[in-house]
Amino acid sequence: MSPRSALVLIAVLAAALPASGRKLLLADGPQPVAVEVSGDVYTYYPLEPGATITVAVEGPVLFDAISRLRFRADEGSARVEVEVALDGVPVRRELFTARPGSATYPDIPGALASPPHRISLEVPSGSHDVSLKMLSGRGPLDINPLSRALPVLPWRLDWRLEAGVSYDSNIFRYGDPDVEGFQDGERPERYGMDSVDDGRLEPSVQLDLTREEPGRRSTRLRLSADWRLALSNGEKSFSKLGAALREERRGVAFLEMEYAAIPRYHIRLLWDPDLDGGAYRSCDFRKHAVSLEMGSLRSLPVDVSGLFKVETYAYDPDFMEYDSVARTVGATATVRPARGLRVDAGYSLRSALARGSDEEGEARATSDDSDTTYDQDEYSLRVRWEAGRWFGRRTVLYGTIRHARRYYLTSKSGDLDPYHAGREDRYWISGARLRLGVSRDAGVEVFYQMRRRAVDSPFVDDIDDLKDYTAHRVGVMYYVERGRFLD
Repeated sequence: MSPRSALVLIAVLAAALPASGRKLLLADGPQPVAVEVSGDVYTYYPLEPGATITVAVEGPVLFDAISRLRFRADEGSARVEVEVALDGVPVRRELFTARPGSATYPDIPGALASPPHRISLEVPSGSHDVSLKMLSGRGPLDINPLSRALPVLPWRLDWRLEAGVSYDSNIFRYGDPDVEGFQDGERPERYGMDSVDDGRLEPSVQLDLTREEPGRRSTRLRLSADWRLALSNGEKSFSKLGAALREERRGVAFLEMEYAAIPRYHIRLLWDPDLDGGAYRSCDFRKHAVSLEMGSLRSLPVDVSGLFKVETYAYDPDFMEYDSVARTVGATATVRPARGLRVDAGYSLRSALARGSDEEGEARATSDDSDTTYDQDEYSLRVRWEAGRWFGRRTVLYGTIRHARRYYLTSKSGDLDPYHAGREDRYWISGARLRLGVSRDAGVEVFYQMRRRAVDSPFVDDIDDLKDYTAHRVGVMYYVERGRFLD
């Protein structure tokens, strides 16, 4: 058999097979007939000349009408013309030639059905009516209406709005002696705040643009904006802007690029020794971050991903010695031990190189300014559990534990930089979150987070009183998320 003959045979056999897709039912219309193809029986609806069949379709899908012209044993080929309409508006005409085939009608002795002819139409998102009208040709033309996923779905826009409120027990991250000093009214120039604790309003918006090949791959562009609006200490309000592009190959791997920025973040009042006699000044910074992450996606017993991130911190001119660039490399292992349960265990190494000087011509290693260069090891464990329904609501539980050890690497002596030379910081962050679905596209989340820092220094004996802190954060958030196809 020649290659061309083999291709023709494959095409004929493929045309004879029943079409894959979801069966569509007619709410009203002609009584169906049975068509037997290779021992299997399928339901078709007869369409007479001049008549119309209308099918309700929920898009976006590819509408497929598998059509077979009914023949008597003594009839030859015939030309058929069908008009296709969407929501009552004609969109195309289908003209084809039908010939007697091998398919039969179990309930109509002597009748034969032609090989299948596919009449296809892309149906946009939403509820629509697809109509088929037989304009010419002898009938009946038997129709089997199906729908199947588009090879590539239209772009979809999804949006999510959040409105939350939280309480932070130590919003400036002061140690216990400083908290007591502020509450006792000591040195008001030291703190410059209205209260140690504070509440925040936390609105946010997220937009996703997604293009998908169902079951194969998807591309998603995400834009987001988050605000943290302090109620008493307005200087602690800040915003975060983000953009991320994610490419997924389903069941294989993913690649994600992300950018994030904090236009302004206030730390607190810090001691500035450059002023005559020294004084406390407001310390703010701007942050930009870009990252690249890639890894396997449900293709290995334990999925593995890698992360590379670069962050830049630009401080006010009074504290430009803190300007720095931080680079992070990390890896995460993901397992799904049970249905609805996901566990992520990660490690990252973060290296920050600080400017360490605040005047032209100064060198970082020999200036009289603080040098906050450091390396940091961080270990993390995250758990996500889809817990079914609680109180009749869809429930998802999240848990997080992170531990980091930061080693300051300044080469300055303890005399030049006592607060960073030989210093080691240890961080603990743990939290939990509960999400309850209120409706199909809305829900409520409650959350709790605890942060702790412990500091050791060989040159400052009481540094733990100055730098150690514990902070608790608790809150509730309401979200709404919806979407539509842009077709």
